[in-house]
Amino acid sequence: MKTAKGLMLSLIAGTAEQAGALFADDGTLEHPYLASIGLPPVTTGPLEITKFLNFVHGALYPGFSFKEVEILIDTPDQVPAEYHINHQSAITGVEIHKQSSGIFKPKAAKNARLRETLDVVQAAEAIYPKGLAEVIATRSQTAHDYHTQDHHA
Repeated sequence: MKTAKGLMLSLIAGTAEQAGALFADDGTLEHPYLASIGLPPVTTGPLEITKFLNFVHGALYPGFSFKEVEILIDTPDQVPAEYHINHQSAITGVEIHKQSSGIFKPKAAKNARLRETLDVVQAAEAIYPKGLAEVIATRSQTAHDYHTQDHHA
């Protein structure tokens, strides 16, 4: 079995397809705070994770690589790490300097769970052409639509 550290380093160094293939069928890639900008907080299974990573590696930050990877603790059960992306968003043209942290938990020879935290303001600036203003406008419209519907039927 690959070590937790070995899986984490393979995930960070790999292409979207290579990284996605490192997840178990029920493995999860979790970005709990992305829900606040309208993106799914959890992606499950190698195919869905590969699709998400293809978006990140292809549409969002083509050609990026993680920088300044620091393993904080190396245990057989989990590996917390920090890493950076310094790259221009292909969607918005904004130069992003983003630090993320993740906790990798293995299951057999695959990743069972990667839970990442990241700066959602920078993510919004990279993903949405109008940045955070677009997210706020969409959320405001959704809230307005909800409150103007008849919920007493």
